[in-house]
Amino acid sequence: MLALEAPLAKLTVAAGALAIVAAFAPHRHDHHHRWHHHHHEDGVHRLVLHANSSSSAIYVTAFDDDYRYMAIDPQHLQVMQFEITETVYGCLWQGTETLIPDGNHYDYTYEDHIIEYPAGCTPTNPTPRSGVVTIE
Repeated sequence: MLALEAPLAKLTVAAGALAIVAAFAPHRHDHHHRWHHHHHEDGVHRLVLHANSSSSAIYVTAFDDDYRYMAIDPQHLQVMQFEITETVYGCLWQGTETLIPDGNHYDYTYEDHIIEYPAGCTPTNPTPRSGVVTIE
C-alpha cells in the first residue's frame, strides 16, 4: 500500500468563529521569522500536532508539517473542528480533525474516509489516529 500525507487543499471550519480567526492567521511561509518573535502579542500561537503517523496511511490534514499558526486565547480554549477534502490517488477524501481543550493543550482525533470513487481511483484504507496539540 502506498503512503501519502496529503497537503491541505480545502479547509472548512465547523465553528463560525473559527473561520474569522483563521482568516487572520498568517501563512507559515510568509514572515515566519517575524511571527516567531511577535506572534504572542497578536494572540497568534503555533499549534503543534503530536500524533503517530503510519507509513501506509493517507492523512488529509490542516496541520501541514505538523503545525499551523492560529489566533487563539490559551486561557479560554474552545473546541475546534476542521473538515478537509483532498484528491489522493484519484479518490476524493474527507478528513475530520477535532481538537478538544484539556488544560493547556488540546486532545486531538482524526478520522477520514473516501467520499467519491471516480474512475481511476486507487482506494486505500481509512487511518484514524489520536494525539495532542500543544500551544506555543
